[in-house]
Amino acid sequence: RPNEFVAAATIEAVLVGVGLALILSLTGNLLIVALFVLPVVMFYPEMSRKAIHDRAQRRLRSIRMRLPFVIDVIALMMEAGAGFSEALRTVVRENDQHPVGEEFRDVLRQVAHGRPRAEALGSLEQRLGDEDVSGLVFAVVTGEELGTPLNAVLKRQAEQMRLKRAQWGEKAAAEAEVKIVFPGMVVMLACLLAVVAPILLPAVLPLLE
Repeated sequence: RPNEFVAAATIEAVLVGVGLALILSLTGNLLIVALFVLPVVMFYPEMSRKAIHDRAQRRLRSIRMRLPFVIDVIALMMEAGAGFSEALRTVVRENDQHPVGEEFRDVLRQVAHGRPRAEALGSLEQRLGDEDVSGLVFAVVTGEELGTPLNAVLKRQAEQMRLKRAQWGEKAAAEAEVKIVFPGMVVMLACLLAVVAPILLPAVLPLLE
């Protein structure tokens, strides 16, 4: 839980700081000990939080990329006569080592323990906090309540996700073009200096003397 994670990171920061202080104390210079230990103790919890946040974002990004294909599989199986739970089991089996398989495995586990499927899907939505997952859960729950064929609802949901993913790709490409301008200018300047320097140096060196 968040508060437990923060507490554990704080304890780790203190332990790392104490260990580092003991090692650096061999130098006999208290200033060096303070300069190295204090930043570690101060910034270690924040670095730990950022590391877990980045890991969560990578995991969520992986789920987003796989989700449209997973929904297609579920829709095709339901068209062939399979139930939603059976389709989910197939998705879990085919994505055993992938985060999307882990998340749907948890949904199936909750349903097997007697929790209503709508609540299990709501737990998935709350846990991931992603717009696409929320749309999928809303479509499935609403479709079941209204009696709408789920395969048609899921196909529309998958198409919307693919469109959104294409928009993400276009946005990322536009951002990459802007970010690459400065490095490109640095490389061009370095190449220009490498070409011009041998020509200018013979003329400039006598003036410096």
